[in-house]
Amino acid sequence: MNGQNIKTTESEKDLGVYTSCSMTPSIQVAEAAKKANQVLGQLLRAVCYRDKIHFVKLYKERVRCHLEFSVQAWNPWRKQDIDLLENVQKRAVRNIAGLHGAYEDKLKQVGLTTLVKRQHSGDMIQTFKIMNGIDDVNPRTWFIPASDRMSQPTRTTTHILEDGTPTTTLNLLVPKARLDLRKNFFSNRIINSWNSLPVQIKNSTSVNSFKNGYDKYMNS
Repeated sequence: MNGQNIKTTESEKDLGVYTSCSMTPSIQVAEAAKKANQVLGQLLRAVCYRDKIHFVKLYKERVRCHLEFSVQAWNPWRKQDIDLLENVQKRAVRNIAGLHGAYEDKLKQVGLTTLVKRQHSGDMIQTFKIMNGIDDVNPRTWFIPASDRMSQPTRTTTHILEDGTPTTTLNLLVPKARLDLRKNFFSNRIINSWNSLPVQIKNSTSVNSFKNGYDKYMNS
C-alpha cells in the first residue's frame, strides 16, 4: 500500500478478543489464562489468609473475569484449551484454606462451579436475551425458529399449559454443519441445549427469573 509492504499477522485483537487466521480460540484462551494467572499470582502474594469467603470473592472479581470476558464469542471446545482455563481456577481453589477432597468437591464447598458449566449457563442466558429482544440484535440473524418449517402447530412448536392455554416452545432449528469450527459457533452449539429446556423457563418474564429457573432445573 502506497509503496509499502503490508505486514502479515497470525492474529488480531479487536474489542479485547484475539482472532487468529485459523479462527480457533487457542490464542485468546492462552492470553486469557496468562492474564488471569498474573492477577492470581498478585493476589496470592498480597493475601496471606485465603479463606472461603473473602478470597473467593477476590477471585471472582479480579481473576475469573479475565477467563470469562466475552467468552460467548470464543468459547473453547478443544480439551487442551478447556484445561488451560480450568487450571487457573484449580490453582486458586488449591490455595484456599480448609478445603478437602477432589477439585469438584472443593468447588461445592466454596459455592463455585467449573468454568465449563458457567460458559454453558452464559450461552443460555445470552440466547434468552437475543430471543427476547433484550440485546439489540435481530434473533433471525442468529437463529431459525422451528415454527418457520412447520405449517401446522406441532409438539415441536407449541406447548399446552396446565390451564389449556397454548404457548410457543421457542424451539430452534439445528443448522447443518460439517466442520467442528462451525459446529461450535455460538448459533450452532446452543441449539440442542436451548431446545431441551422446559417451556416455562424459556418463556420467563425477565433475565433474573430465567437465571433462577435455569439454575433450579440444572441442579434438580
